[in-house]
Parts: sequence; C-alpha cells; structure tokens
Amino acid sequence: MALSAYHAGPAEPGLLLGYAAVPERAIEPAVRRMAEVLRAAPDPRPDGHGRGAVSARSRPSP
Repeated sequence: MALSAYHAGPAEPGLLLGYAAVPERAIEPAVRRMAEVLRAAPDPRPDGHGRGAVSARSRPSP
C-alpha cells in the first residue's frame, strides 16, 4: 500500500527514510553523504526549480 494512503491532506512528492535498523552513530555520516550525492546529481525537473528546497516538515526541531 502506498504511504499516500496515510497522508492527511494533499500529498507532496517526497522521500521517506527509515532508520530503525541503523545504529545511531551511523545516521549522521550517512545523511551527510546522501546530501552530497543529491547536491551533485542533476536536477531531473524540466524547469529546474525547487532544488534545495526544504519543507517545514523536514527541518530538524530546534
């Protein structure tokens, strides 16, 4: 079943990452590496808009 079935309100495209099986000390370096890879990847959208945008839901809590 798609995760969109559990979304309250209009669904937005995104990526859901799960860390349950990952040791805590390995999460930060893995996320940093993923960020490097995503920044280096070409933008697949025809208009190129939106690269680097972060939604309020994906920002770390203060």
